[in-house]
This record gives sequence, C-alpha cells and structure tokens, in this order.
Amino acid sequence: MRRLILLSCLLLLPVADAEAKPPKKALKVLNLLKQVDGAGSGLDADTVRGLSPLVVRDANGAPVGPVVDALVLNGSPSDTEVGIVRRLNGLPVRLSVSSDGFVETSLLLDYVSADCTGAPLLATTVTQPLPFIPHAQVARGVAYYAAGLPIAVNPGSFEAPEDQGCLNGTPLPSHGTCCYPGSRCADLPCGFGVPVATTDLSTLGLVPPFHVEGP
Repeated sequence: MRRLILLSCLLLLPVADAEAKPPKKALKVLNLLKQVDGAGSGLDADTVRGLSPLVVRDANGAPVGPVVDALVLNGSPSDTEVGIVRRLNGLPVRLSVSSDGFVETSLLLDYVSADCTGAPLLATTVTQPLPFIPHAQVARGVAYYAAGLPIAVNPGSFEAPEDQGCLNGTPLPSHGTCCYPGSRCADLPCGFGVPVATTDLSTLGLVPPFHVEGP
C-alpha cells in the first residue's frame, strides 16, 4: 500500500511542476514586453479600467503629470491652470501648471531664526490635518512642499510676498519675497511647523509650452 501511494505521488510531480511554472514561451514574451512598457507604450499599464487619463506633456511630448483638477481664471476658458501630480524627491506633489509651464505662487514660510535663515517650515496646528497630497509653493522656479511630520516650533521670522516695498521687512531677492521679524501667530493659528523639501524644477528638463492630451 505504501509503495502504491509513493508511486502515485511520483507520477503527479511532473503535473504539479508544469502547473506551477509558466511556459518558457510566455516568459519570453513577458520579458520582451517589459523592455517596451512605459508611458505611451499602449499596454494595459497605461490605462485605468481601459480608460486613459488626461496627461500634461511638454513641448517635446515628455510627461509632466496626470491632471487632477483644473481652475478657470477670470472666467476665461483660455486662461486656465491645471493641477497635476508628480513625484519630487520620491513624494507625490501637486503642482499648478499652464501652457507657459509651472505656475508661480505666493511663498509663505516660517523660520525659527529671526532672519529667515535655516530650515523653512510650513505653519500648521495639531488639529489641522496634513494634506493627502502636499501642494507645492513655487517661487523663482523652485518648488517648496511639505516633507515630514509637524514639529512644535516658536517662529522667530516669516517669509512672505513683497508688500509695499518690504515695509518693516528685509528683501530676499533670490525668492522675490521679504523676511519679516516675529511670527504670524497673531493672525493665523500656528505653534507647529512642517519640514519643507525643495526641488529646482528646471532640473526636470521639461520645456514649455505645455499641453493636455487625453483619450
């Protein structure tokens, strides 16, 4: 009886092994597909349930990022900003773009120092949840975005857009902003700050004008 069971197991081994391993021809095709897979390949990986997402591309057809929202400015469809998501330093970040490229925004940062030196922080409170996808502030072609957990801080200065020739502040020409002493806590809830990461957007090698492509 034992010999019969052992013989049956030996006979079934080739069948089980054949079912566990895909055919060599299929593996060869899979390896060939991996060599051409990617944006624009037309493979299923480019679609979501068969639908192609709207994508912003640059003048050379390079992908800028998938569209996540759009904003019509001044009531004119021709004056539109589009929100895209792109990985910067390994983090998914939302950026505003238009046909002219990345949209510059108002830079507003806090510092522990009294002269806007050191690591910049984004003001927040313990009751204020962090954004699911951080929105980047862009100044002079550099993106600033949240890249960490809130820490307790006592701001000694803050950086804001130039207002009336930096009245009571010090110009920061490299950012096109001004440094103001003290904190903004009198006007805005604060007490905590989120570490900021930066990315020089020119290093992405994207060339305006940008355009939107869809299905």
